[in-house]
Amino acid sequence: VDYFDSAVLLLHPIAALTLIWMFVRQRRWRQQSLLLRGAERAASLEDHQVTGDRMMAAVIGVIALAFGA
Repeated sequence: VDYFDSAVLLLHPIAALTLIWMFVRQRRWRQQSLLLRGAERAASLEDHQVTGDRMMAAVIGVIALAFGA
């Protein structure tokens, strides 16, 4: 097996596990947001949304990586 193919095969599950960890972290935000108020909550919400947008792009990347494998 080619080194590139091996790297892609190893990278896909690692990237998928990283995304799962990010999803769990995003889900935990809902509980933590109940404790925040005002500007602090607004800033946290903005960060939460930016992270979610990045995760969506990462999901597309992981799917592309899977098809490339």
